[in-house]
Formats: sequence, structure tokens, C-alpha cells
Amino acid sequence: MTQSVENTTTPAVKKRKKKPLVVRAYRLQHKANAGKVAQIAEVLPEYQRAAKIIQANQMQAFVQDGTEFWNRRDPGKFETKLSERYTRSVQSQVVAGLDS
Repeated sequence: MTQSVENTTTPAVKKRKKKPLVVRAYRLQHKANAGKVAQIAEVLPEYQRAAKIIQANQMQAFVQDGTEFWNRRDPGKFETKLSERYTRSVQSQVVAGLDS
């Protein structure tokens, strides 16, 4: 007695293409004068660079030591044009983002 064996292979699964990262930004109406806008534009790249460094330090402590994200941790030594107070502000925002 012979039994027929049906093709039981599963159909090919289509791989999904990764969606490209989309960031939308809209211009907001504001009352800031051109000087204030220029100051913000000047400090923004340094602020973003500091945020990347502080986030890396927070993640390193989390992965290596298992410690929680903490906005009072020493942000580490790195060159920045930002004041110490401003660097702490960056750290607080980074920690809030990591905690969410």
C-alpha cells in the first residue's frame, strides 16, 4: 500500500520592507525676533550632540551595571560649549525620554 505525500511546504513568506523613518515638522507661528531664532539655531547642534553623548552614557550604565536611568548621574566629561546648568537640563530631558 502506497500513500501519496502531499506537498506540505508553507508558501513563501513575503518579507516586509522596512518603512523609512519619517519625521514631520511644521513651522509654527511665533513672536520671537530674528536674533532669538538665530541664538536657538546656533545652540541646537551642540544641544543635540550633548544629548547623544549623555544618552550613550545612561544606556552604558543601564546595560553594564543594571542601574536605572537617573538624571542626577554625572553626565560624563566631554567638551561642550553648553554651561553646566544647560548640560544638566539636557540630561533631565534625555532621562525623561528614556524613562517613557
